[in-house]
Amino acid sequence: MCHKKQSTKIKKCSCGLKLDEAKRSKKVRYWITYRMPDGRQRREAVGAFEDLDAYSVSYAREAEAKRMVQKKERRIFDMLPESQMTFNELTEWYLDLEKVKALASYDIIKIKLDIFNAEFGNRVVSDIKPVDLENYQSKREREGTGHHRSGNPQGEGHGVQSLR
Repeated sequence: MCHKKQSTKIKKCSCGLKLDEAKRSKKVRYWITYRMPDGRQRREAVGAFEDLDAYSVSYAREAEAKRMVQKKERRIFDMLPESQMTFNELTEWYLDLEKVKALASYDIIKIKLDIFNAEFGNRVVSDIKPVDLENYQSKREREGTGHHRSGNPQGEGHGVQSLR
């Protein structure tokens, strides 16, 4: 079977496959295509949604309706798979970048991120609010760990600033 994008109305594929029979025998996977608010087009398999059958046209329509509602409600982050990434996962991805590994300050960044992950590591990144970061900074300063060894109060604040 070919992987050509087709309308659901087409009866026969250019490769010769009878699409109605293939649909009934669950050989056709459905995809939805939509535009993001910034204009980029995104294509997503229906099977990527929880509890939806990738081989059902009715579920494909449900998935498409869900994305359209999210778009109208401006819940863009719910539309992206990265939206459920925890800070630990983000840290791992960031530290694996070749450009970051080449930095002279890589070891310091890694230490700062480990300290930060002790507090926020298991939280979803989109759930971390500016007030949470401000509270974290205040807590670190009260504990006396918010200052750099040289006594520079910019030490921890600078770390949180770079994380923002």
